[in-house]
Amino acid sequence: DENVNGLSPLILAIDKGQADLAKILIERLNQEKLNKKHGTNEINPLTRAIVKGQLEVSKALIAKLNNTQ
Repeated sequence: DENVNGLSPLILAIDKGQADLAKILIERLNQEKLNKKHGTNEINPLTRAIVKGQLEVSKALIAKLNNTQ
């Protein structure tokens, strides 16, 4: 689920600006994986998307998290 740096495919998609891929991954992941902190900075996908300016990904994450609670 993670690469050698402890980053998930979702975090990597966010980092690379691959919004379409990130949204596909968001739909397929459960809440636990969406909230999981990754890498040495222990950052979760929503925080990473906000920091990277990925507005559409941030919205998709928020929508998914709100629907799964």
